[in-house]
Amino acid sequence: MNPSLPPAKPPDEKDRLVFRILNDPIAARLWLGDLGVRDPDRGLRDLRDLASSGLSSEAFEGLVSQLSVLLPQCPDPGMALTNLERFASSGPPGIAAVASLPANPRTTDVLVQLFSTSQYFSELIIRDPGVLDWLRRGADRRDRLALIDALWNKIQLADSEEGIGLAIRRLRHREMLRIGYNDIVRGHPLELITLDLSNLADACVEVATRLALAQAAARHGDPITSRGRPARFVVLALGKLGGQELNYSSDIDLIFLYDDEGQTNGTRGVSNAEFFARAGAVYGGVLPGADVAPPTSDAALHYRRIVAAIAMRTDGRFDHGV
Repeated sequence: MNPSLPPAKPPDEKDRLVFRILNDPIAARLWLGDLGVRDPDRGLRDLRDLASSGLSSEAFEGLVSQLSVLLPQCPDPGMALTNLERFASSGPPGIAAVASLPANPRTTDVLVQLFSTSQYFSELIIRDPGVLDWLRRGADRRDRLALIDALWNKIQLADSEEGIGLAIRRLRHREMLRIGYNDIVRGHPLELITLDLSNLADACVEVATRLALAQAAARHGDPITSRGRPARFVVLALGKLGGQELNYSSDIDLIFLYDDEGQTNGTRGVSNAEFFARAGAVYGGVLPGADVAPPTSDAALHYRRIVAAIAMRTDGRFDHGV
């Protein structure tokens, strides 16, 4: 037996299940198999690591009792157990959160469901244990305008491009977790989930557009048309984002449009075409992973177009995306 584990108690006491887990590998593997853990050897290692992670014996016993009930009800008991152990091993906030679970059975239920369903959501919780309290307090839904205001206010506090990117990622991660929580735990309808995903993407695009135009204007001045009016600019969303039906694995495709040729009014003036092309390049810096294509002409519409395919993946593959 691992000498770092808590001292074993006699099997005739109330915690004989915990005693078997720590001292009888055969019985422990059978118990884990009954709970639906497909790899009992891995499950046993996870349990023993949990026992030696700094939990009190009472907390570990209470947690085992909860897992006995919850694991058979979740999609992937082994995945839940592994992520729970990683959460406990992530540092003091993680072990403190796990130690509080026996007294908060609803939180344990939420964690087991998320930890057994999505590795992406699991990683968000493991990296930022504070989101648990945020979820427990309600993590209320916000509409598109509220998301834009919240994100814009956060990036005003950033003092660098890296800080801006970090602010965008933090809000996106928390909102993604809230959406996943509402989807997996609360069972919100699909149309509400796709709307929330679309609103989140829309907020990120709106804020990135403001920043890109502001940075380009700071260098070159404002774009003015040949008629002396400010050049108008719009971002069009195609596909699922355009229809507010974005799902977890969607990319988003955008078209940038400005309405007329002309020149910027700054001391380092450039043509409107160059101004908006450079704004598109800045856009890619604000949203890392953006693939901004060169400008193209469309004489029939009398518009100039900048097409950007923004890689915003929400299924765990978009760490290099929006």
